[in-house]
Amino acid sequence: VVSGLPMALFITIQLATQLVFSLLVGHVVLKLPLWACIISANSNVGGPATAAAMAAARRWDRAVNPAILTGTIGYSIATLIGVQVGRFLALA
Repeated sequence: VVSGLPMALFITIQLATQLVFSLLVGHVVLKLPLWACIISANSNVGGPATAAAMAAARRWDRAVNPAILTGTIGYSIATLIGVQVGRFLALA
């Protein structure tokens, strides 16, 4: 149990940093609605399914489709980056 504590702390710091950055840039700087920033942060971390479920549970009906769209686009971009990183590492 003790060996997983540093990893859990690292993940917590990453997720908190991502949420704070999303809220600061999205809501404070760009003046986007808070619900949009929260859904986008969820979509970045959990993907389209969790973001859409959160939007539906909060009764933010107008956020369900953007949650699915941003999560799917995020998966697509991350897959392309992951493949390129894999190719780069295979050459090394």
